[in-house]
Amino acid sequence: MLLLAHRGARKFAPENTFAAFDIGLEQGCDGFELDVRQTVDGRPIIWHDPRLARKLIQQSTYDDLVVALARPRRFVPKKHRGAVLCCLDDLLENYASRAFLDIEIKVAGFEQQIVNLVRSLRKPPRGLVVSSFLPLVLTRLHRLAPEIPLGYIANRRGRLALWKRLPIEYVKPHWRLATKRAIRNYHQAGKKVIVWTVNTANGMRRYATYGADGIISDNTELMCRLFGRKGAAAHI
Repeated sequence: MLLLAHRGARKFAPENTFAAFDIGLEQGCDGFELDVRQTVDGRPIIWHDPRLARKLIQQSTYDDLVVALARPRRFVPKKHRGAVLCCLDDLLENYASRAFLDIEIKVAGFEQQIVNLVRSLRKPPRGLVVSSFLPLVLTRLHRLAPEIPLGYIANRRGRLALWKRLPIEYVKPHWRLATKRAIRNYHQAGKKVIVWTVNTANGMRRYATYGADGIISDNTELMCRLFGRKGAAAHI
């Protein structure tokens, strides 16, 4: 079962940063989930929220955002203080050959750029899936690059039902929707299942028993210790 750090080991370093990704790997995670948005000047940045230090990402340049992140503490949310903004191309160069990457696309409109970056990898990736809540993003990605594994994310039952119509290899339900029966049905349809965000020991054991192919967690230290993964002692 894949053990993936949710936006990196975000309990130990600012989320979606190289520092958080490195700690997650040191603890024993197989890889990590990360979020990608696009700036107005076309840079694919690793960031979850639509705003960065009060600036709307899709209306800001990369340089604007770097400056915003360096503003006084009162302007920057606590979880982002000390973050260093990184781009998807740099992340792929640094981690693709040594970590499983779950790349979540937060907005539509730059699918071709994502495809180009994945195809430009100089070394075969250890493993990756490009995921999204947005069916349009997934259908566009599949049309552009049918070889790239795709995953559909959902946290509502009605939306999750769309998985049958999408060109995906992974179904990624929120843990509240990941019943034993549902996981069995996804497997019978030939899909892999990654459950998010599983933060308790009981939940982790439950989805392992249910046969999930992976879990995503904020509680990376507990997850690695629970499953006895190499490197888990580094931060315990």
